[in-house]
Amino acid sequence: MQVFIKLIIKDSIVGDLVMPTRERAGKVIPPIMQSGKVTASGLFIDARGGFMVLDVADSKELSMLLSPLVDVFTITTHPVMPLEELPAVLQMLAEKGL
Repeated sequence: MQVFIKLIIKDSIVGDLVMPTRERAGKVIPPIMQSGKVTASGLFIDARGGFMVLDVADSKELSMLLSPLVDVFTITTHPVMPLEELPAVLQMLAEKGL
């Protein structure tokens, strides 16, 4: 299961909280990046945050990977499907009359 993860630094992290938060992020992000589960990642130029696309087995694995980030980031997740699979999905929907 591929999941798009949007990570935005919490609005409450300002002033004296910025440096400790950067240090914490610097400790908790590398294990995720080295897990072999990240298929894409990047930083947003226009916001304090970034994204990852993770390839995980299930929601439990996703939760275990993201749990170290919840105190630092507002996390939004979206399951994604490769665009190449769209024709097959549309065909199945058509066969069901949907």
